[in-house]
Amino acid sequence: MGILKSLFEKKSDKPNVKVSLEMKKEGSSIVNNENKVSKKIQDLILIYFSEKYKVQEKNFPDSFRSDYGIGFPAEKYKELEKKGFIRPSSASETLPFLKVAELKNIASQFGLKQTGKKDELCKRIAESVTEEELDKLIEEKYWRITEKGNAFLSENPYISFYFAPHEYHLRYIGLDINSFSKLFQQQNSGRVRDVLWGEFNRRSIEYFQKALKNGDFYDYCELLHTMALFLKEEKRYEEAFKKYMSFLHYRANFKAGMNVLQYYYVWSEFDILSVRLYGEVEMDSFIAREIMSISEGCGYDSELLKRYMLEAFSEEQDIGLFSPKELTELTMYGLNGDKENEKKLCDSALKVALKKLPKRKRKR
Repeated sequence: MGILKSLFEKKSDKPNVKVSLEMKKEGSSIVNNENKVSKKIQDLILIYFSEKYKVQEKNFPDSFRSDYGIGFPAEKYKELEKKGFIRPSSASETLPFLKVAELKNIASQFGLKQTGKKDELCKRIAESVTEEELDKLIEEKYWRITEKGNAFLSENPYISFYFAPHEYHLRYIGLDINSFSKLFQQQNSGRVRDVLWGEFNRRSIEYFQKALKNGDFYDYCELLHTMALFLKEEKRYEEAFKKYMSFLHYRANFKAGMNVLQYYYVWSEFDILSVRLYGEVEMDSFIAREIMSISEGCGYDSELLKRYMLEAFSEEQDIGLFSPKELTELTMYGLNGDKENEKKLCDSALKVALKKLPKRKRKR
């Protein structure tokens, strides 16, 4: 019997979940930044981002200090230069950082053509003007990573992976830079992605058990969402689709379902419960984009998408507010932007669920 189903059919006066009126408004409760970031990781972070900054840079993101404990980045960059990890760019290496107007001005001073795209201007100037002449015109240089610096990053590839652009955020599932780096201190071999996937699977068991105990499925849903987007990133679209459907299943039936179950014993008004449920279940624009992107990767048209969605929901063992067919319809309404029917289906499912809950007097 499904978890929510057993709760809705429970005959006692109180639900078997911890009632809390303090709902999460942002982020995951499991993100932990208490551990101090080591000097090694600080250096790796600074080296990784170094080529974004000028040698005389004074303005750095506050996250250097707040998230990684890096105070006075300008001084630390000078230290890394002395250690041979970074160096100032040459004048020709600085050309791509200049504005097109500045490049055209340099070209005109040396009688060069001023037409073409930025990369063409840079190439033309670099091939025709000596380094010494350029050095007189270009005062502000940028940091460049040396061979030694690149070797240091290569020895610790998890840094580049962590800060590379992804559709998911590892911090949302409790993997800050400290906990992430520890994974690779414990395992000296294997690809970063393989180690990370193993950690995802380990945490999925931990987070699910935690959700069963406290009735809060936020973190578990966030993990399923991350795993689906990770698989999409690897172009494993069919696996990504199934994992994403699992995310939608627990998002609607458990994250939203438990929320409504908690509030049932606080407010009796159906309208209030309806608003809470729909607020949790309504399809966000980013979810619609992700579903469409994954289904396109699978080669699904709307009919195949609906068919395989129903199959995926039907494979889930735990029963909640919505049947597989209802959840499929709800998702398709969301993808089609049909807010009216999306809301009606939510209300219909909520009415059925509330009838199964034991009646009792509720106080404001």
